[in-house]
Amino acid sequence: MFHAGLSSDVVRDVLPCARDGHPRGDCAELLTRVRQVRDELKRQEENLAERRRRLDAYLADGYEGAPQRTV
Repeated sequence: MFHAGLSSDVVRDVLPCARDGHPRGDCAELLTRVRQVRDELKRQEENLAERRRRLDAYLADGYEGAPQRTV
């Protein structure tokens, strides 16, 4: 769960719902939290992809082969 980007607080709360294939108590709220983390990761990925596209466009506009300035 940590490798999936969940914080230790979320993992601690989700574990009772992940044991033995039989959730204990109401896990709907916890599953909502996991989905929120997933959705936030998707937003971050989309943001990074857009930033990468902008940098690629900048480089493609001829700056990639331009002589580098020294300061």
